[in-house]
Order: sequence, then C-alpha cells, then structure tokens
Amino acid sequence: MDNMDSVNGNSMNNGSTSFVKLLSKQNVTKEYILHSAVNNQAQPQLAVTLSTNEILHFDVMTQAKSTTYKGHEKSVTGIKFSQETPSTFFSSSIDGRVLVWDTRSGVSPVQSFLDDSDGPSKPLTCFDLNSDEAYLCAGTELIREDSFLLFWDRRTGTNVGGYWNSHTDEITHVQFHSTCNSGLASSSVDGLINIFDLTQNNEDDALSNTLNTESSVNKFTWGPDDHFSCITGTEDYQFWSAEQTSPALSMTRDDLTDLSECKVDYLVDTFLANRSFYLVSGTNDGSLHMYRQKKRHLIPAAVLSKGHTDVVRTVIPIKGNCLVTGGEDGQLCTWRVSL
Repeated sequence: MDNMDSVNGNSMNNGSTSFVKLLSKQNVTKEYILHSAVNNQAQPQLAVTLSTNEILHFDVMTQAKSTTYKGHEKSVTGIKFSQETPSTFFSSSIDGRVLVWDTRSGVSPVQSFLDDSDGPSKPLTCFDLNSDEAYLCAGTELIREDSFLLFWDRRTGTNVGGYWNSHTDEITHVQFHSTCNSGLASSSVDGLINIFDLTQNNEDDALSNTLNTESSVNKFTWGPDDHFSCITGTEDYQFWSAEQTSPALSMTRDDLTDLSECKVDYLVDTFLANRSFYLVSGTNDGSLHMYRQKKRHLIPAAVLSKGHTDVVRTVIPIKGNCLVTGGEDGQLCTWRVSL
C-alpha cells in the first residue's frame, strides 16, 4: 500500500478552496471495481464488487484484503451492509438472486432471495432494505413488457408481492426512505422517479408522486425534506423537490465542465453526507471533481487527483470526513475531504 502524506489545497473557479488528503491507495485487483458498500462501524469494513462477479472484503483504513466471496453466476448489480448487524452484507445480481453474507460464517451465503414464481428467476438490477430491515425490495430488467419491483420479508425470505405497472423499462435504482418504513422510491430507463406509500393496498394507490426527468435515470439519492438528486443516462445532473413538476436545477456535462474549469467526461455518483447533497464527476485519466448542492446551485467543493489512473466507478462516504473510491484501474483510494 502507498501512503500519501501530502495535503493538497485545490482552488476552483468560484474562489473556494478545499483541502484534500489522499490517505492511501492500493492496487487490490486486476479487474474493474464496480460497486462498494461500507458498514461505518468503529473499524469500518468495506466490500466491493468486481467485473468477475466476485466480492472483496476489506478493512477500510488498512485495505488489507480479508476475504473473497464467490456466489453470483452473473454480474453483481448492488451491495449493501446491514446497519443492524455490521458483519452482514447483501448483494444483488443479474442471476436473479439477492444473497446474504455473514463475515463470521465463512464464504458461503447464509440466505438467498429470488422470485421464480412465473418462470426463471427475474434478473435483478438493484435493491434496498427499509429502515428497520424487515423488508427488502429489488428492481428488475425489462421482462417481456414488464419491469418489476419485488418485495420480500427479510426474516422469513418469503416473497410478499410486487409492482409491475408503474415503470415501462428497466428499473435502475430503488431506495427506501431513511426514516419511514413505508416510503420507497424507484427510477428507471423510462425517465421516471416514482415515489410510493407502501401502506396502501395496491400499486395504483401506493404511487403518490412521479418526477419525470425526460431522460433515463442512472442513480438518485433521496434526502431530507423529500429532495432528490439524480444522474441521467445523458450524464446530466438534476436536483428536485418532490413537490415540484420540474427540477430546481439541471446541469449538463458541458455546464459542469464550465463550472470546474476541467473537462467532465462522466458523472460518477451523487450521495448525501452531513445532510448535504454531493455530486462527483470524473475524467478518463482518473481525476475527480466534487460539488455540493446549495439551494438551487452547485458549488465546487474539492478536486481529488493523483489517485486513480482510469475511470472511477464508485465513491462512498465514510466516517471522519473520508471517501473511498474505486474504479477500472483496480485501485482503492481513501481520501480525507472536508464535507
């Protein structure tokens, strides 16, 4: 592992300055790193998915690899740690299963969720757990003419139903409300972010609001006061209030290039930290730009450079104002950033 001791002050075009410290970087694999999750305990543990369908498990700060998990037969599409049981994490896959792993119990999954009620198991593109982790929801690819939101009772493993009328194309992301067990949002290639109240008896009544981005939605984040940030398939950034019929802010990749004074090749992710929304953009040589949402504007926040050498696929905030990034160079970088 390379330890980075220098602290870089990065000035951006609005005169703001942020100090970024590259704490460590390590080449952990020859494969692409695609997704990541952290359990944010006293000694945070990190899990990352690879293009080989494997999962690697690390200590965040030392990045010493502890375990390789092999269970999925096709691409892994998501990963998430349990907040109730820090040793447990979940992974979804195009093979149609959400697998549950316990780092105390060896390298075999301890539970599996799938829906093969009307034929082969449905390919899963994303998943999430509600706030008390009693229920799990996963989204699917387009199957014939339907895409599905599937629900399971997490404790029994029983499928408890699904929705299939609200989206007309592949579902790209699902997220439960952070404090309300019955709140769920989903996005799709059809351009919609749908918001559901799961206390209702049927899908039509449960659909309480729809945000139409007019583009496919890759990722979104549901934050305080029912605000949403999202990244579209055309590499645009949008910021919404669920009460509005149009975004409060919409920025193209060219807009972001002008804002950062550096060519933006792609958008990596949008996330919530310290109750603020952040966006991360990237360049093909591995540099990253961070922006903070402030009312109806994006404010340049930091430049993360000299870490990666290729496209970055995942960024995740951890305790202590740190971020972990991973990408197509097979490297994991840990940064301290003032969020």
